[in-house]
Amino acid sequence: MQIELAHAPQVRTLDELANELIESLGAILLNCEASLRWLDGAEPDLNEAITSMRRLLADAHRAAETVVSVRRLATSAQTSSARRQD
Repeated sequence: MQIELAHAPQVRTLDELANELIESLGAILLNCEASLRWLDGAEPDLNEAITSMRRLLADAHRAAETVVSVRRLATSAQTSSARRQD
């Protein structure tokens, strides 16, 4: 029972990180589609396309940071698990 409780904060954190990653990826897709629409029109709106691409970049950076956090959490969990086995 104690082991299950010890993992509870990590599971919650992993779930939160997964949700954050899903949100970031969704935003990347939306901004990519918006950029293409702005560029694909009869009169391309470069300013709007650039704005969408900047948002896309920010969301991609946020997704990358989330992956780093997941890796850090996984490494921490492996270290904790190894310590408990000793």
